[in-house]
Amino acid sequence: MRSTPSHKQLPSRSINVLILLPYLILLPYLILFSLNGCTSHAERETNTLAICGNASISRDQFDSRQSAVFTRYGLPDNAQTRLQLIESMIDEQLWLAEAERLGYDTDRTARRHRSRLEDRVLLDMYSREFVLPSIQVSESELQELFIRFNTRVTVRHLFAQTFAQAIELKQRLLNGESFEGLAREVFETPELRNNGGLIGPFTVDEMEPAFEEAAYSLPLHEISEPVALEHGFSVMQVVSRVRTPILTEQEFVSRRNQMRQYLRSRKQPEVLQAHVDSVRRQVLHVEFNRDQLNRFFDAVQDAEQAEGPILPVLEQAITNPREELFHTRDRSYSIRETITLLRKASSSELGWIADAVDLENLIAGLLVRDHMLRFAHRNRLDRSNEYRQAVREEMENYLLGRVQDSILTSYEIPFDTLEAFYANNPGIFERNEAIRLNGIMLDEGVSSDQVMVALNSGEPFGDVASRYSSHRESASRSGDLGYFSRSRLGPAVMPVWDLSPGEWIGPVEMDNRQTGFFQVTERRESYLPPLEEIITEVETEYRSNCRHIIVYSCTSEFRARTDIQVFSDRLLQQTEHQEEGRI
Repeated sequence: MRSTPSHKQLPSRSINVLILLPYLILLPYLILFSLNGCTSHAERETNTLAICGNASISRDQFDSRQSAVFTRYGLPDNAQTRLQLIESMIDEQLWLAEAERLGYDTDRTARRHRSRLEDRVLLDMYSREFVLPSIQVSESELQELFIRFNTRVTVRHLFAQTFAQAIELKQRLLNGESFEGLAREVFETPELRNNGGLIGPFTVDEMEPAFEEAAYSLPLHEISEPVALEHGFSVMQVVSRVRTPILTEQEFVSRRNQMRQYLRSRKQPEVLQAHVDSVRRQVLHVEFNRDQLNRFFDAVQDAEQAEGPILPVLEQAITNPREELFHTRDRSYSIRETITLLRKASSSELGWIADAVDLENLIAGLLVRDHMLRFAHRNRLDRSNEYRQAVREEMENYLLGRVQDSILTSYEIPFDTLEAFYANNPGIFERNEAIRLNGIMLDEGVSSDQVMVALNSGEPFGDVASRYSSHRESASRSGDLGYFSRSRLGPAVMPVWDLSPGEWIGPVEMDNRQTGFFQVTERRESYLPPLEEIITEVETEYRSNCRHIIVYSCTSEFRARTDIQVFSDRLLQQTEHQEEGRI
C-alpha cells in the first residue's frame, strides 16, 4: 500500500492476510478430521482436497489460490504452507456458509452489488483486451527506474487541503518562514509536526506516484509548485537523494522483467484515461449545453442540501425535465434522461461533484462506460470462463466482508475488555487543544461593510451571523461552527488561533471565493474524556483495531459446529513428488 503524505499519520506498507493470520501464528499442522462417516464419496472424488459442511475444495481451486498467494507473499511450497492455505480456505467456506444462512447472497443489496461488480469485471477485461496491450516501455525508462530503485530520497513537505492553501504555504516559505514553523500549523500527526514535515528516506513505490515523481525530479533544496495528491496538495523540498554507489549490469538484467511489469502497471491509469477521452470525443462526440449544464449543477447543489437521496430530490425539483442538456453523435439527452443516467453512478461518484466540470465529466464518463460495456458484450467477453471465475471470486470477497462486518457490529464485547483497551490506548481518545468558533460567511460579490459596521457597533456576533451569513446551517445556530484543532484551520484563518474568547477577526478572504468573519467563543485544553462519556467510540475503535481477534473467535465457533475433513495425502502428494525430484 502506498503511503499518502497527508495531514494524518502516514500509513506503513501492509498486507491484509486476515484469513491466513491465525494459521501463520498458531499451530502449523492444525488439521481437523470429521468422524461422521461421510467420507466415502469424497474419497472417490480424487480431485477433492477438503470437505467443509456442504461445500468442498477442489484441487483446481487450491492450485489457483496457491499460485496467487504464494507468489504474492513469497511463500515456499511445502507441507506446512499447503496445510496453512487449505485451512484458510476452509475458514472462508465457513464464513460463506454463514453469509448464505443469513441470506446475504440473494437479497436486494447482494443483487445490486453483483450487478455492479459484473460491470466492473467486464470493464477490467475490456481494458486488458483492447487498451492495455498498447502500453510500451522503453529501454531508457527501464534504466531510469533502475537508478530510482537504487536511490533513497528524503524530503520536507507541507500538506494543504486546497491549491490556494498550497500556493500560500509556498509563498510563506519563499518569504522566509521555515518548514518547522509551518509544519506545526498544518499537521495533526505529532511526528510531522515536530520534525518539520520530514519524510524519508524512501524509494520507488513507497509514496503516491505524483509525490514520488516530484521527489525524484525536483532539484535539491528547491521549493516545489503545489503537487496534486489523491486528497489535497503538497509543497515540498528535496533534502537529499542518496544513490547506491555501485550498480552492476548483472543486477539490472536480473530485475529487468520485474521493472517492466512495474512500469506497465504505473502507466495503466494514464493510458486508460487517454482511451476514455478518445471514446468521449472521437467516438461518442459528447457536447454539452453550457448554460443548461450550469443551471443543472445549481439544482444538484440544492438537492445535496435537502433531506433524502440526491437524485429523487433532484427529480422532484426540476421544472424543465424535457430540455436538452447534452447530445452525442447519435442522439440528444434531456435533463430527465440525464438523471436516469446518473442513477448508474455510485454514491461516492456523486459525492465527487464539486463544480459543473466534475458533473460534466461524470455524465460523460457514464456514457463512455456504457459504450465499453456494450462493446465487451458484443465481443462475448462475458461468456468466458475467466469472466465467470472473476465474478464468483469477487462476489465471495464481497460476502466475506459483508458477513464479517455484520457480525463485528453485533459481537458482544465485555466491558472489562473495553476498559483495558481504553486504558492501554489513551492517545487514540485524547482530545487535542481546540477553539470553538462562530462564523459569518459572505458569498462572492457581497459587501462586508455592513457586517463590519454591525460588529464594530457592539451588536452580538451571533445575531449578525444569523442575519448575514450565507452558511445556512451555522446561521441557524447563531454562527456556531463547532470546535477546531489548530491543524484544521487553513492558513487564511490561522490568526484566529491566537485570539481570546470573545475576540473576532475579519474580513478574511477564503479559498472558495467567500469572505469570512470569525469569533472565538471558547478555548478547550487537551484532555482525555472519561470512559463513560465515549464508551461507544471506544467500542467502535476496539472493533476496528481488534477485528482479527473477533474474526478468529467466530471462526472457532463455526468450526466447532461443522463437519470438516482434509485429505492431507492428496494435498501433500505433489509436494512429495517435488521433494523426491530435488533428491
